[in-house]
Amino acid sequence: MLLSGRAIQLVNGLLLSTILVRRFGLEAVGSFAIGIAAVNVLASVCPLGLGAYLPRLKQSHAQSCFAGLLLFLAQLPAVVPALLLYAQLQGESPAEQRLIFFIALSGYCIGLANLGMMLSIMVSRFYPGLLAPLCETAGVLAGSLLSRSPEDLALSLLLSRVVSVGVIWVGFRLERLPLGRVVEIAGNGVRYLAPDVLTILSEHSLPLVLAKFVSRSELGMFRLCQQLLMAADSPAWTFVQSKYPQMVEGGPRFVDQVDRQVRRMGLVASAVCLFGSVTLAFLFFHTPMVALLMTLLSGCLAWRYKSYLYGQALRAAGRVAAVTGLGVVRLFTALFLFYFSAQSFGLWGAVLALALLSVAAGITYEHVYHRPATRAEDVVINAAPLAES
Repeated sequence: MLLSGRAIQLVNGLLLSTILVRRFGLEAVGSFAIGIAAVNVLASVCPLGLGAYLPRLKQSHAQSCFAGLLLFLAQLPAVVPALLLYAQLQGESPAEQRLIFFIALSGYCIGLANLGMMLSIMVSRFYPGLLAPLCETAGVLAGSLLSRSPEDLALSLLLSRVVSVGVIWVGFRLERLPLGRVVEIAGNGVRYLAPDVLTILSEHSLPLVLAKFVSRSELGMFRLCQQLLMAADSPAWTFVQSKYPQMVEGGPRFVDQVDRQVRRMGLVASAVCLFGSVTLAFLFFHTPMVALLMTLLSGCLAWRYKSYLYGQALRAAGRVAAVTGLGVVRLFTALFLFYFSAQSFGLWGAVLALALLSVAAGITYEHVYHRPATRAEDVVINAAPLAES
C-alpha cells in the first residue's frame, strides 16, 4: 500500500508539471520551484525529528499521537508569518508571491502527513498511505479544470493536502500528556531534526542559488529534472521508511539485509528512470533538454539509495552526532559546488554538481555507518533511554 501510494504521488507530481508546462509555461514551473524549496524545508523542520524519535519511545501510541499533533499545531502561528515574508522576498510580482506562499504552506501539511504515516506504520496501519495521495490527485485534477492562473492551481493543491492530512490522522486515538512531558519529547526529538534539515538544504537550496544565474525557464527545466530524480528516489524512501522500526530493533544485521535489497532496487531504478525521463521529456514536457540532463542524473541513483539507507540506519542506531556531522559537511560542500558550478556553467553545472554530491554522499554515509561509533556518539545512544524513562 505504501509503495502504491508513493506511485500515485509520483503521478501527481508529473501530472502537475505537465499541466504547468502546457498551460502556463516553464516560467510557472520555475516559480513553483521557489515555493517547493520552502516545502521541503518545512516538511523536514516541522516534524521536529519525531518521525525518527517516537518509534524509540516506550509509551502508548495514543500518547505519541497526542504529543506529535500538539507540537505541530503549536508551530502554525510562527510558520504563516515566516512564509509570508519568504514569499515577499522571493516573488517578483504579487501574483508570484501568492503562488509561492500557497505552495510553501503545503509543506507544513506534508510534514504533518509524514509524521502521521510513521505513526501509522508503528501500528501496521497502511491504508492511509494509499488514500491520502488520492486526495491530492483529486486536487490536481480539480485545479487543472478550474484554475485560471498558476496561483489558483497552487491553492487547489494546498486544499487537497489539508484533506489528505485529515485522512491520515482521523483514525488515531489521543491520550493527554503533561505539558512538561511534551516539551521533553520535543527537546529529545530535535536531536534527530538537524540531520533531516541539513540533508534537505544540501539539495533543495540549489533552486534558490540557481535562480541568481539562470532564467525562470532554465530554472523550470532544472525543477523538472529534480522532480524526476525525486520520483526515482521514492522506492528507496518508501521501502526504508517501512523498515525503520525494525532497523531500530534489528541493528546492523538487519541493515545488511536491507542493503542488499536496496542495492538491487537502485540498479533497476537507474534504467527505469532513464527510460521514463526520455519518454516524459519528449512526449509530455516537450523539452528535449530534460532528457539530456537526466542521462547524467540517472546514473547516480544507486548512490542516492545508499545515502538514504545509511542515513536512516545511523538514526535507528541512535548515532545522531555522526549523521549530523555528515549533514553539515554535505551542506557546505553542496553550497560550494552549487554556487561555483552554476556561476561558471549555468544549468549544466548545477546538474553536474548534484550528481557528484549524490555519489559522494552514498559512499561516505556507508563508510561512516560501518566504522565503530565514537565516544561522542555513544553519549547520544546512552542518553536516549534516560530521557525516555
